[in-house]
Amino acid sequence: MNSSFLYHAWGLYTHECTREEYKGNTIILHIQAKEREKVCPKCGRRHLVKNGYRMRDFIGLPVGGKRVIIRMKVQRYKCRDCDYDQQEKIPFATGSPDFVSAPPCITPPPELIGQTGA
Repeated sequence: MNSSFLYHAWGLYTHECTREEYKGNTIILHIQAKEREKVCPKCGRRHLVKNGYRMRDFIGLPVGGKRVIIRMKVQRYKCRDCDYDQQEKIPFATGSPDFVSAPPCITPPPELIGQTGA
């Protein structure tokens, strides 16, 4: 599946589809950001290094009667100058970690809905 479909179906123009899986009645789209973070938001310097990543799943609208999961690789970055550690921004999931707001076409998995932070 090409990245043009991601843009037209879900408005994800800053991301690319790296792989797709078809498991039974489910389509899993693996996505990641097209460009990496360039500047530290705290000190403004350009010394960010990758510092691990986390996979996040979002449920999309069904396509052709099949369930769609958008699996995103969320990169972490660390600034070598000020030691600031951050994860990349997810444009369709905003808010605090215990509350995810998303456009109507992308919602968090059911097990995350209604959870509160520790």
